[in-house]
Amino acid sequence: MSVGEGRPAQAPGDVLARSSALVADGRFDENLELLRRAAEDHRDHVEVVLRAAAAEQDADHDRAAQLLERAVSLAPEDAAVLTCAGFGALALGDLDRALEWAERAGRLTVDDPDFPLAFDLGHLGGRIFVARGRDDLAERLLEIAFEELPQALGYGLELAHLLVRDGRDEEALAVIEKALAVRPDDQELTEERVLLRVNLYGPDELPPGWTIETPDDRAPRP
Repeated sequence: MSVGEGRPAQAPGDVLARSSALVADGRFDENLELLRRAAEDHRDHVEVVLRAAAAEQDADHDRAAQLLERAVSLAPEDAAVLTCAGFGALALGDLDRALEWAERAGRLTVDDPDFPLAFDLGHLGGRIFVARGRDDLAERLLEIAFEELPQALGYGLELAHLLVRDGRDEEALAVIEKALAVRPDDQELTEERVLLRVNLYGPDELPPGWTIETPDDRAPRP
């Protein structure tokens, strides 16, 4: 029985499906309530616990951190779980924990180049090192992530932004062009390309009808 509810607990698969539907509808409060109950009903189901931790990130940091610890304790040798938990810790600002879990996942997969989340692990490491001020290490990890999955929007954008911060706009433009070759209709990538071309080659690169609204607004707009 679900604690305090007087009714049977939902099966984990039903919980996860319902959670996805609620998030897709923007019903985040209902999703949080659902997952709080489910995390108690299914304390040993690692996917439910991880999903609950993600839902708690903006609601209760301490609760989210506890759920991440529980998920890792349930599957301490599962690189995918460690990677997901690492992203969760990073979102909570716990860089030490994020790095610890990323390193553990890396050690578990060092001899497995086909690890299906290798690009996520590289992305996680890149973001951790950016937060720690180690842009050199972040760049290499993001390069790996982008090479593994160029269609994943975040990797190309983060790598390009890292290169721009280092004054390497031409290299950043090459990254964006490569990402656009895979996702030619993506608006955010298109805006980044326009901005970089304007920075490199001057205002004539701005398409007719596009403006860069303010110095603080990086993205040009049609």
